[in-house]
Amino acid sequence: TLNTTRIPLIDQLRGLALAAMATYHFTWDLEYFRYVDPGTATAGPMKWYARAIASTFLILAGVSLVLAHRERINWRGFGKRFALVAGAAALISLGTWSFMDRGFIFFGILHQIAFGSLIGLAFLRLPFLITLLVAAGMIAAPLYLRSAAFDAPFWCWLGLSGIDPPSNDYVPVLPWTGMVLIGIALARLAVQRGVF
Repeated sequence: TLNTTRIPLIDQLRGLALAAMATYHFTWDLEYFRYVDPGTATAGPMKWYARAIASTFLILAGVSLVLAHRERINWRGFGKRFALVAGAAALISLGTWSFMDRGFIFFGILHQIAFGSLIGLAFLRLPFLITLLVAAGMIAAPLYLRSAAFDAPFWCWLGLSGIDPPSNDYVPVLPWTGMVLIGIALARLAVQRGVF
């Protein structure tokens, strides 16, 4: 069965991440109504704030994956959660595509959580050090492998295009799946040491 024991620290971190996301998105509102300069939400400190928030969500997704499937993979539970997250991601893509000329969300945070959770299944039983090394490789990959060869729309979800495509929420496979794997590695280590 699915492990249903709540861990207060994980819930508190999720709540903090949601509150941080709300404050970040409030900056978009301020920008829209011209209370702050154009580009404030996507540059400088706010850009790093957004990346820290995304990292927190993805690390927590990795931690939750380990905790939910600690004994064995509960395929039914995983399938339900995956369908819910992937379905919500698809609705966001469809909704933003229908009313935005540019910047529709084709691979945002929910897409990445679904994708990272799927890939993460392969790492649930691997030693945490191997998972950390793969995570580091994924995070570093865009620094070395970006190329105009990946600029075609079909490849944009990978995160290796020479220029980031216009999107209001762009969280591609590379480097962001690495953050899910960091969460998996940290949770595996915590379980081995009896923290969880």
